[in-house]
Amino acid sequence: MEMNMAMPFSKKNRFWRKTRFWLHKRSRQTRAELGLVVLILLSCFLTYLALAIDVNSFNDPEIVVWLLNIDIVLVFILSLFVGRRILSLWATRNKEAAGSKLHKQLVMTFGILAALPAIIMTIFSALFFYFGVQSWFSNRVSSAIDNSLSVAEAYLHEHEKVIQADGYALATDFSRDASLLLSDTNGLQRFIATQSYIRNLPEIALFRGDGHIIVRTELVYDFNPVNVLTPTLKSFLDSNDIYLLADNENQRIRAIVPVKNYDDLYFYAARPIDEKVLSYLQETRNASEEYTELKSRSSAFQVSITFIFITVSLLMVFAAIWLGLLVARRLVRPISTLVDATQKVSQGDLATRINERERSQVEEFDTLAKAFNHMTEQLDKQRQDLIRANSQLDERRRFTETVLAGVSSGILGIDQNYKISLVNENAAELFQIAKEEMMGQEIASFFPQIAPIIDQAFEHKNLLAQDNIIWERKDGRKRTFLIRVAISLIGDDSMGAVITFDDITELESAQRKAAWGDVARRIAHEIKNP
Repeated sequence: MEMNMAMPFSKKNRFWRKTRFWLHKRSRQTRAELGLVVLILLSCFLTYLALAIDVNSFNDPEIVVWLLNIDIVLVFILSLFVGRRILSLWATRNKEAAGSKLHKQLVMTFGILAALPAIIMTIFSALFFYFGVQSWFSNRVSSAIDNSLSVAEAYLHEHEKVIQADGYALATDFSRDASLLLSDTNGLQRFIATQSYIRNLPEIALFRGDGHIIVRTELVYDFNPVNVLTPTLKSFLDSNDIYLLADNENQRIRAIVPVKNYDDLYFYAARPIDEKVLSYLQETRNASEEYTELKSRSSAFQVSITFIFITVSLLMVFAAIWLGLLVARRLVRPISTLVDATQKVSQGDLATRINERERSQVEEFDTLAKAFNHMTEQLDKQRQDLIRANSQLDERRRFTETVLAGVSSGILGIDQNYKISLVNENAAELFQIAKEEMMGQEIASFFPQIAPIIDQAFEHKNLLAQDNIIWERKDGRKRTFLIRVAISLIGDDSMGAVITFDDITELESAQRKAAWGDVARRIAHEIKNP
């Protein structure tokens, strides 16, 4: 059980350790921007609560104003961070740094993808709110609210008219028998009870102008004529038949009625009203007042809400653009590193390696870095092998040239296209052409007589072909060459040939002289000894 409880805590500790390590690797600017984004999300959430949810005092206008000011400040700060990153990106692009164009394209793509939904939602929200507000304050809604208030007030006015009529009838009935009733207390009490029953007036009281109550029903318990019958009210009743008293707290309609022909007598009458009716009436009045106030401030209200929409949308847009910049930079960084390394390799630096310890957020980039390092390692190894092989070939070439320099014969090496690739000094002397001029030329360009022998050797793949050819030098002297063509084969493919030239002109002359000498000796012998 203890082990099971310890596991979640160990996971939490690992999570926080990884989070701290990740934050420690970020720059101060990145940490500040992350904190700002967290504040933006919190501010947007609180602004939403202030506008959409009735939580405690969240619908206080001052709180909304404060939150809006905070949103504006956050928009300004975040715009500075975003602008700084964009300027840095632009400066990098002007320097033509590796990956700058890709970085710009990614930033533009992320920015458009982030901004378009927010802008579209802001426009549609503002339009929806505008048309919604217009529907709130349409003529039909206004008429419905006004009619509801009129109906509620008409109901109250109807009660007022009824109590006015009942009060006036009460005073009239009393004035007809006032002298008798005032002298008969029991008869007056019965009269009041009868009138209360007939006219549905639970509260009736007869009082004098000095505040003395002559008679009253049992339900009259909180009426004080002294507080009610003021000089102003007396003067009003001198010229009017009835006066209504407001008493919404006790849910009653009350009236003061003067008794005709008796200047100092007044009736007090009251009738209760259903509590729900008064409650509905008050709610209708409050709703009508609020509706009228909102209607008078609808334009300012629309502007304020639209401004809040725009501010919050700007916050979300800048936050999304910042996130796009961050993601684009994290994607472009390994690509830029790879491009820089590739450029160094193209310039001949095969020792270039990508640091595999700096892992990117994309596993494919790490795999690509390993493949690149493996490739450059192989290329570097192959180059070293080629350098060693070329060094060995160069040593062999120098050795061959040294050997050929000591050979009395002229030697030429040609490739498959009959182009000269090897010349020794004796060959240059025999043809009276500099070695540098002979290198790379086709042998037939200055010695066309040799072409049939070479063709025959290549055609039949003879390992050795030879013939005597007479060649006229530039000074007009003719020389006789003994030519041998040796084909170099790799499998069945001929790769080139080695041609040796021996100047046998003197040898042929000596042979001819020797032959003529022998002929002369034979003739002389025949002459001496016929």
